Amino acid sequence: MRYAQAMARSAFCALLLACFPLAAQTAKRPFDVYALQRVQRVSDPQLSPDGTRVAFVVERVFLAENAKERQIWIVPVEGGEPTQATFQGKSNTRPRWSPDSQSIAYVSDRSGKSQIWVMHADGSQTRQITDLSTEADGVLFSPSGDRIVFQSRVYTKCGADDACNKRELEAAEADPVKAQLFDKLLYRHWDHWSDGRVSHLFSMALNQPEAGPIDLTPGEADAPTFSLGGPDDYAIAPDGGELCFVRKTVDRPELSTDTNLFVVPMTGGEPVKLTSNPAADLSPAYSPDGRYLSYRRQDRPGYESDRWRLIVLERDTGNARSITDAIDRSVTSAVWAPDSSRLFFITEDRGRQPVFTARPDGSSQRMVIYGNAVHDDLQIAPDVKSIVYTAQSGSRPVEIYRSMAEGGQPQALTSINAKLFDEFETTPLEDVEYAALDGVKISGFLLKPPAFDAQKRYPLLVLIHGGPQGAWGESWSYRWNPQVFAAAGYVVFLPNPRGSTGYGQAFTDEIRTDWERQALRRHPRRGGSRHRQTLGRRDTTLSRRERAMAAT
Repeated sequence: MRYAQAMARSAFCALLLACFPLAAQTAKRPFDVYALQRVQRVSDPQLSPDGTRVAFVVERVFLAENAKERQIWIVPVEGGEPTQATFQGKSNTRPRWSPDSQSIAYVSDRSGKSQIWVMHADGSQTRQITDLSTEADGVLFSPSGDRIVFQSRVYTKCGADDACNKRELEAAEADPVKAQLFDKLLYRHWDHWSDGRVSHLFSMALNQPEAGPIDLTPGEADAPTFSLGGPDDYAIAPDGGELCFVRKTVDRPELSTDTNLFVVPMTGGEPVKLTSNPAADLSPAYSPDGRYLSYRRQDRPGYESDRWRLIVLERDTGNARSITDAIDRSVTSAVWAPDSSRLFFITEDRGRQPVFTARPDGSSQRMVIYGNAVHDDLQIAPDVKSIVYTAQSGSRPVEIYRSMAEGGQPQALTSINAKLFDEFETTPLEDVEYAALDGVKISGFLLKPPAFDAQKRYPLLVLIHGGPQGAWGESWSYRWNPQVFAAAGYVVFLPNPRGSTGYGQAFTDEIRTDWERQALRRHPRRGGSRHRQTLGRRDTTLSRRERAMAAT
């Protein structure tokens, strides 16, 4: 018996020793900045017109080389392993399907400059379409499939004359004087200075590339206008006959938010102005039957943080109506159902982005996707029964999903980063609510370190969002990622004070003309009591709106 017990103890110890290295190997590591650079960035999913495949972009970071590489991938809608479709060049982006789902147009630098290419849906039979000295971007297929529309930054006096643009570029390169004189905005776009060129939209016949492109938006104004991101500001009509685009027309466009919609024939001609709203009109989208044109509108001129409403314009009558007035949230994007029966649109709400649907007249409005995530990049299946979209959260980066239009459990179409997050640990964001100095409830998020112990003390790191009318939310960041700070042992606090977006327009407006005091809620020295009472009444109204939103 003693021998048997000794043998059992020895076997148990041997089992512990055998399992311990395995446990050590499977324990997740802190998510540091090096892990962040290993995250593959999924973007721009595009559902094929026949509803069978999704093309998308994957970006990888090569830290040692200080370089990035973006390639196009394809995944079946019914599920399966994604396959890489492009390999040549370092930047292959913006996949757009031909109407017959057999080809994909995209932007590639494989020739040394960004140009438009077309390939077969499996990545074969590639051919270069444009060869412009000013490069090309933003490609769209026409509904007939025989033409494309694209963007290029050209000199106003040259337009579609590439020989002229080439001479101007070469002259600027050869000029020993590199100093420039700027007398208007915008003189710098992100990481490059303005060089005297403007963005124009061009049309080109695929079967006659030797004929060259047609400049659809000649002139000194950018078309589309400079954008901070979001949906395209141009769209082709379902019959392929015209292009709708966004442009500023005021005398000092750099100091105005006044953008309007125009239409121009695909073969060129004089643009016709569709809207005259003195504030911003953006993101045009035709209904597939051609009856309507939807777009996003702001009502207050000069105010970039005004609420974005979803407008439906009836083409025959010119009547336009907002279909989202009942929702006190900004619409970030919208897409038509293939049968034109409904619009699906996304709003910003308390750090999330739910998906709504409504009829063109605004009726039958309901929420179809919600959760602790930011949803985006909506694509509607041809039978209008399922939706393809991206989702992300504070603890997981963007992946592509599919769900039924009537609701239900989503299906992950991609898991590009699954192995990475099997190796590294992240923690979920927690909603927090606290009282400002005047008692108004303010929301935010809290992120705790892995293996958080409530009995211990931790350093607190407070991240202040920009804008200032912006917001922290259930989204993944490739720049100021709070998971990296939490893994280093910090408790991370991400407040959304007055002025933040996603909590109703009145809340966003609180800091208008007073960024510092209103955000911190430091009461004025004079009239403080009455000011607080006014704010209290306004906050009560806001709470009712928020309760109505939650009920919706």
